[in-house]
Amino acid sequence: MFSDAVIYRAAHVAYCSVFADEAEEREANFPGGQDVCGCIPPLAPAEHDPIIRPLLAKIGTALGTPLDKVFIAGGILSEEDQTDALGDLLLGGQGHGVSITDNYRAQWQKGCRACGVKDRLPYDDMDAYREFAADKLDAAGYDGEPIIETAFSWHGGQDSALYAFASTRQVQSEEHRAAVLAEIDAAIAWHDNNPEQEPGDVAKLRRLDAAVKSAGIGEQFFYL
Repeated sequence: MFSDAVIYRAAHVAYCSVFADEAEEREANFPGGQDVCGCIPPLAPAEHDPIIRPLLAKIGTALGTPLDKVFIAGGILSEEDQTDALGDLLLGGQGHGVSITDNYRAQWQKGCRACGVKDRLPYDDMDAYREFAADKLDAAGYDGEPIIETAFSWHGGQDSALYAFASTRQVQSEEHRAAVLAEIDAAIAWHDNNPEQEPGDVAKLRRLDAAVKSAGIGEQFFYL
């Protein structure tokens, strides 16, 4: 069996791919040039286990031999290579235009020949994380009104605390939190005195206020 480290790292890749899809359907955008796996909060092993371990078992059943044996027979031996190859295999099953044969074609084909199996993967079961990702977004209250976008819309200039929050996507200290909340309060007060503004702006600002109040120090918000 693959090590836990291999399983959970590859599972994170599979989870992040569908999480990003779900978030983008809700009008989220992820930072350009960054790996989305670094922007999305990881799941706990106990959250992965009911999804990834049955999926790996189904793959083994479809192949007729455990997947890790195919990897080993093909020469995919290190944890780094196993993680990358397994991640590619799972992404391919989700229809992301990625395949284990992109980077590990020779090893995969060698392993399949050595184990006497064909590439018969249960692709219909590869998207098991999608509903889980949607539930996570719902539980987080993500409703298509990105808080970072709101922060960028209402900051008081590049030297302001709200701009620092928006550009770093995090509350940096308790002093920073207090300064950000003060700016948000000022924005809400300004809106109250300018009723011709969009009525939905106050709701966005209050959602931003709640997010800043509940954020852990240094916790990065994964959505824009």
